[in-house]
Amino acid sequence: GDRLRQVSRLSGRLGVIQGTVKVATRSSEDIKLPDRTRTNYANVIVVSGSPAFSVSGESGGLVVNADDEVVGTIVGGKRSGSESYVLPIQPMIKRLSDVSLNLFFKESE
Repeated sequence: GDRLRQVSRLSGRLGVIQGTVKVATRSSEDIKLPDRTRTNYANVIVVSGSPAFSVSGESGGLVVNADDEVVGTIVGGKRSGSESYVLPIQPMIKRLSDVSLNLFFKESE
């Protein structure tokens, strides 16, 4: 699969962490959140790596491809470290631009 990387800022993991796309997009993934509730993310990219591509505390970190293009953000992973889950950035950008346009037009009415 494609190679991806993220820059960890956690103590003991400082630097660039490499990973490989295991599944380009999984239709959905049930992820346990830090408050122990669960949520289901649609169309996640599954990344594997050794060492683990992401660990607890790295959620929200940007993930880039070999061309330094942002691919998505880390949203979780298996406790074992065998898989990390990345939300693709394009749907997030689209949603943010839709919300921004709505706010702009509502304010100007």
